[in-house]
Amino acid sequence: MAIDKNIYKSDGIHVIRQWLLGKINTDLEMLRKVEDGYPNTPFIPSQQISEFNNLPTAHPYIVYTYSTTTDYPEWWTKIETAVIRIYGDKEEQLRILKGYIYDLLDRERIPEVLTDYANTLSTSFMRIFDFKTLQVINAIGPEPYEQEGGRQLAAITIRYSYTNAIDPVSNMRAFES
Repeated sequence: MAIDKNIYKSDGIHVIRQWLLGKINTDLEMLRKVEDGYPNTPFIPSQQISEFNNLPTAHPYIVYTYSTTTDYPEWWTKIETAVIRIYGDKEEQLRILKGYIYDLLDRERIPEVLTDYANTLSTSFMRIFDFKTLQVINAIGPEPYEQEGGRQLAAITIRYSYTNAIDPVSNMRAFES
């Protein structure tokens, strides 16, 4: 049986990132836009940070990193911990973004909201996530100008869990249950 590699293109953080980016762009309009000539979406994995360090600092940008574990004995439940770091040179922008993201994610029904959002996405590999929990672990900052290219830093750490449909034969992720 061949495995469809597309099912492994995303983890839970990618749904959260896309949802948060849409909310920030709609509600706050504070981030750079690709349409304005910037090299990438301003909510990036840590591997792309160098693309933003040399850009003008009028707008903040967001960098995420994450790790994944399982919840033994419920091996089908994935638990991810993500750090969402906000870089910028204006303390007020960092406070606004940190507070807004914190409030968006620190709500009782957020796992349902994220699952519903994932189900509306056009790519099948993003629709397989069923979020179970999300907890804001902590938030810090803004920190002083000692970070990336002379920018200040604020950060939010979250932990969340989700399941995917499982193929009954291979016990691997599946597009449908």
